[in-house]
Amino acid sequence: MDYASSGVYVSQQVGERRADLSVVTKVDNGLKRVKELSVKTDVFDAAGKLVATATTSQAAEGQARLDFTNRLTVDNPMLWDGRKSPYLYRVFVELKRGKEVLDTLSQYVGLRSFRVDAEKGFILNGKPYKIKGVNRHQDRPDKGWAISSADHREDMSLIKEIGANGIRLAHYPHSDEFYTLCDREGMLVWAEIPLVGKALDTPEFTENMKTELTELIRQNFNHPSIFCWSLCNELSKGDVKGLISELNDVSHREDPGRLTVLAANVEKRPENAVPDIMAFNTYPGWYWAEPSEMKSTLERWNRQCGNKGIAVSEYGAGANVWHHWQTGKKTPKADGVFHPEEWQATVHEQTYDAIKRSGFAWGSFVWNMFDFASASRNEGDMPGMNDKGLVSYDRKIRKDAFYFYQSEWSEEPVVHIASRRDVARRDSLTDVKVYTNCETVRLKVNGKDCGSPERNGSICIWRKVGLKHGENQVEAFGQRGGQEFSDCCKWVLF
Repeated sequence: MDYASSGVYVSQQVGERRADLSVVTKVDNGLKRVKELSVKTDVFDAAGKLVATATTSQAAEGQARLDFTNRLTVDNPMLWDGRKSPYLYRVFVELKRGKEVLDTLSQYVGLRSFRVDAEKGFILNGKPYKIKGVNRHQDRPDKGWAISSADHREDMSLIKEIGANGIRLAHYPHSDEFYTLCDREGMLVWAEIPLVGKALDTPEFTENMKTELTELIRQNFNHPSIFCWSLCNELSKGDVKGLISELNDVSHREDPGRLTVLAANVEKRPENAVPDIMAFNTYPGWYWAEPSEMKSTLERWNRQCGNKGIAVSEYGAGANVWHHWQTGKKTPKADGVFHPEEWQATVHEQTYDAIKRSGFAWGSFVWNMFDFASASRNEGDMPGMNDKGLVSYDRKIRKDAFYFYQSEWSEEPVVHIASRRDVARRDSLTDVKVYTNCETVRLKVNGKDCGSPERNGSICIWRKVGLKHGENQVEAFGQRGGQEFSDCCKWVLF
């Protein structure tokens, strides 16, 4: 009855030794005949122990709607600390008439603080915490958006596997079930309304957008994973600063405790100055220039946005897992039909290196975690498909770029031979690339040791490795913590 929200809103101020909670409960009094109502709020820790309680009573007769506010303090709170420790408390609300319990509701909340520093980036609970994120579209083959709980869990499992700590849920409200998974798994979430590409200059459109933002905020207010409300994506035409300013005001009025953001793709747009923090979509190495342009692009956008820190809300390249080449040079036109998997990997290697080394970049979100439907596209090998995902549309194939990020982000050992699907080879000399987070790595081709690689972080390359005619066995062995981890594949030289 309140924009389809829970009717319970938990606000928080978290310090080193205490967390102060303000719990607002909205109550409908039906026929207005009840003389007095009370709301009791209890806070339980993860073990079920009561750690705070408060009760508020109000005269209710003749009033249709009432707001109850209970203020509570949790001493020495366990913090919701991202992937490291996504600790959740249970807030239990009871609506009473005298001693009679009329209704109850539980909400799970995480206690945390966050901000963005102009030089140190994203700060979670007082410590730098760079967001290593992916974008997610939720659609699936033969299902569209009508996906199951198992589908949501599989998506989360893959995002955890790659080692990400943040997710941009673009470009619309996602299922409450997935926000809840993010809470439990410690994923920082960028939540967004579906204001994409173009805005209409009419009062009706403005009111509709304000309603959609209000719904997004009220329905998801208590999810600790959400750190920002996104006002739009890629509005590149017309004067929309007034609209974005109104949306910004709605967000701050509805939820003063979270940041506002937008994703821009055109520099020096007036609305870029409106939100609390800024992010931009850019595709060097794909739609324009070379991937090495990411560093200067980041610096330029940060300057134009007031040197207050910046994030990359989209970047990447398309990849068809059946398209390959070994030149290491830029792919033909990005809107063409040829999308080699190797070039996607190269683009991500170089663009992410620039992001990683820029302290003022508070986060980044790969476009996209999964291939997704896009009706206007006719590229790669599938009409109506955007193939910039790190994982195939059916979630069955992890592309090479997936393993690049896994070797950069994951704490689990990674050894992956890149370009493994390029089985049929024409050149007797080839470079071999391995992604790994192991301390050392060896390569053997047909049982012969290939010596030491060129290594740059997680990327190891052996130059001009010889292949024999016919089948070749390629094996990589990584050493980490006294244990060995390996990967292998077969290539055939014709």
